This record gives sequence, C-alpha cells and structure tokens, in this order.
Amino acid sequence: GCKEADMANLAAETKELGFELEQVQDFTPTPMTVATVIYYAGIHPYTLQPYYTAKSKDQKRNQHRFFFWYKKENREWIRKQLSKVGKRDLAEKLLGGTKPNNPSVFNKKGAKNKPFTSKKNGPKTFKNKGRKKGRK
Repeated sequence: GCKEADMANLAAETKELGFELEQVQDFTPTPMTVATVIYYAGIHPYTLQPYYTAKSKDQKRNQHRFFFWYKKENREWIRKQLSKVGKRDLAEKLLGGTKPNNPSVFNKKGAKNKPFTSKKNGPKTFKNKGRKKGRK
C-alpha cells in the first residue's frame, strides 16, 4: 500500500531518472494473490500489519497527480498536499525544477531529444540474436 507521500517520493525518483510520465496504471486485483488480500483487507496476511490502499476514484486520481508534476494544473495542488504532511523538502525535490535532471532526455535548451533514427532505416531497434540462417 502507498500513501500520497510515497507516491510523491516515487514520482521524484522517476523525475531524477529523466522520466516525464504520460500515463500511470491502476492496480488491478488478481484472485489468490497476497497483493489482492492486502488491497481488500487493508492488512498484510502474514505480518498482520495495516496497509493503506487507495480504492475510490478520487484517492487514485490524487495519487496519480504526483506523477504528472510537470503539468501546470497539478503543481500548486502537489505543493499544498505535501505541505500538509510536512514534506516540503519532497515538494521542492519534485517541483523545484520543471525538467528532469537526466541530460540524455533533454538537450541544453530544455527541449526533449528525439530518439536516434537512421535516415535510411528509420528508428533503431534491437535485433533478436537468435540462430543464424542455415544452422540447426
């Protein structure tokens, strides 16, 4: 389970790695898994420790907003939420700069670098290094 501050911390880590996420997937409970027991019961079945899990549409939306720190409409809300729980340092880490710190993602002017492409062959892809033709 994760609370909003946990999501903000994860969002800050993804920002440091140079990611600017475009989508986030909700947890989907799968029958007969420990994660599903935690989701529905709110406790870990082996340790009996309580875990918070976001269940309502609003709770999930609020958790997702941290991953979209770069959107103007989320910035003030994020700052306010993290201030409420005494995480101003995390707010500064997440919102201090508007661009991720990974130079491979952004050029000197702050624009996203385009993936390497060959004019002749299009985008570079990794080829499967399987058996060569003619070998058994």
